[in-house]
Amino acid sequence: MFEGKSFATMTLIRNGEKFAGSITNGSINVGADGKIASAIAAPGSSEIFKATMEGDTLHITTKDGDDTTDVWVTLKSAQVAEVSFAAPGANAPIPPIRAEKVK
Repeated sequence: MFEGKSFATMTLIRNGEKFAGSITNGSINVGADGKIASAIAAPGSSEIFKATMEGDTLHITTKDGDDTTDVWVTLKSAQVAEVSFAAPGANAPIPPIRAEKVK
């Protein structure tokens, strides 16, 4: 969510030790100050191609056609997580995004 509006949704389905699902497409714009200036939903979704646990963080690789995107999801509580587009501890062009469980 950004400014109270959902711009992307992740569906995770656990099957034993593996995860499957998808992430709806979204567009994030970052201002000169490094903070998110806008975030909006975009058409389509990307399938979760690969998902592995790295400590307390789920590293997800999505695939949309030939394009892949890496996403890191770190649980902060049973209902809240941080979603990052760079490995934890790395300098990232986009700050971590707060995510909330809805189901």
